[in-house]
Amino acid sequence: MRLVSRVLLVCLLLPGSLLGAGGGAAIAQDDHSTHMNVVADAAPVAMRTVRWSDPAAWPDRQVPREGEAVTIARDMDVILDVTPPALRSITVQGKLTFADERDLDLVTDWIYVPGGEV
Repeated sequence: MRLVSRVLLVCLLLPGSLLGAGGGAAIAQDDHSTHMNVVADAAPVAMRTVRWSDPAAWPDRQVPREGEAVTIARDMDVILDVTPPALRSITVQGKLTFADERDLDLVTDWIYVPGGEV
């Protein structure tokens, strides 16, 4: 008899605790969406389309090398036309697209897209 009442008590309390956990996630999502609205409200810029393999597309005039942190600026539309070496990170503030000519691999620890597009 005691076992049944304990199981019943757990069944009654569990949904309430799950509901409370879900409320915290909703708050975190609200904070994130507020940040995204700030980025999305930025003034539009003219995009220039460049190929990943073109050294002139990059600020240091060199194609990104293994382990580097890559940033695609707001005014850039970068077409990934080669398989780059493994990167540390990619931050896409502009646009990153994949060329259709062949299969490509993109290996990175993380990709951050604050208002950009992939």
